[in-house]
Amino acid sequence: MASKSLISIIVPVYKVEPYLDKCVRSIVEQTYADLEIILVDDGSPDNCPAMCDAWAEKDSRIKVIHKKNGGLSDARNAGTEAASGEYILFVDSDDWIAPEMCGFMLARMNETNSDIVSCDAVRVWDDSTPQRKMMRDNEPHVLDRTEAMRALIQSTCLIMTVWNKLYKAQIVKKIPFEKGKIHEDEIWSWQAIGAATRVATVSEAFYYYRQRADGIMGDGYTGFPMIVIRAKQQRHDYIVKEIPALSDIDSENLLNTCFYQGVQVINHEKCDRRRDFIKQLKQAASECEFTKDYYSGLSFSKKIKLTMMKRSLGLACRLAVMRGVK
Repeated sequence: MASKSLISIIVPVYKVEPYLDKCVRSIVEQTYADLEIILVDDGSPDNCPAMCDAWAEKDSRIKVIHKKNGGLSDARNAGTEAASGEYILFVDSDDWIAPEMCGFMLARMNETNSDIVSCDAVRVWDDSTPQRKMMRDNEPHVLDRTEAMRALIQSTCLIMTVWNKLYKAQIVKKIPFEKGKIHEDEIWSWQAIGAATRVATVSEAFYYYRQRADGIMGDGYTGFPMIVIRAKQQRHDYIVKEIPALSDIDSENLLNTCFYQGVQVINHEKCDRRRDFIKQLKQAASECEFTKDYYSGLSFSKKIKLTMMKRSLGLACRLAVMRGVK
């Protein structure tokens, strides 16, 4: 039987030879030692499988899963299925974590009786670009489900990323990642928050998020705007049904996302794909609704902005591009 204090750390591995050792070293050197480290070789065609096996020989806490390539979500699912800890942490194999992350996050979880604990994260570039923390609000909080979902929608003390959070395994194991999708964090994270009774945050930045131009996401436009929109529409359907008090701010978030994706489409897509994407984005924007009380409380300028995005998204996006918005 697994120890009550065992943390399972799941690391999907695919074509990360230059980064893998630093990632795994940051995990094995945690000040909290009661760890199960699961390296999931997702059919990597390089030297990563051998590197994973070499690490397993060095540290008995490391387990290696070799599997056919199925993508990031499939690798995370394989790791989750194999995990025996009561707690789960995801770390991407090109990133790394601070030595005290596991111990600090677990202590915070026990102290607050929370289901999820989230920390700040730092964007790190390989060039001379200055590092940058990701949270707008990195004060410690203890949030109920509604407060946590609000924070997630507004990206204040919680963001959509999977990897800067410690979870109770009972939550993670009930929510498989959707296979074959990018932006899987958008699809998964709100479901995890929705399944939690209490979510805590810490001020410290324990996670280092490497910015790679050749990564799955990179720094630019990914070319799949409707994946993001569909994920947010799913979240909106959930919120309208389960947490209706947040339906207005979620509608505003969805509308702003439609606008942002529309600008990216105009800036980056070819004409044939652009027309199709804008048509779909316009349909999604037109479905965003606001209660009378919420709308009447908005400033005049915000009313104009939201009304234009809802009724004439294509025009709003084109005008933004003409002003140089990227």
